[in-house]
Amino acid sequence: MNSTPETGSGDSRAAPPGPRPLPWRLRLLLPWLRRELPMWGRIYRWLGGERHELYCGAGHATVRGKLCGSLLDFDLANWS
Repeated sequence: MNSTPETGSGDSRAAPPGPRPLPWRLRLLLPWLRRELPMWGRIYRWLGGERHELYCGAGHATVRGKLCGSLLDFDLANWS
């Protein structure tokens, strides 16, 4: 069995890809959108937030509600 410097075990399978980095426009406007400040909906649509194909491969997420503080489970692929 050959040992590779990356894994050390000879396993040739690649690690699963990590999350893609956010586009610069979204990184710039993300605090505005999260706080739902004035015109956040228009900015969200401008960035493509309502395009269904962006969410098709998304999984589940558990988040804490900002009003009630309880844990909420979301299926991100079925957001609408």
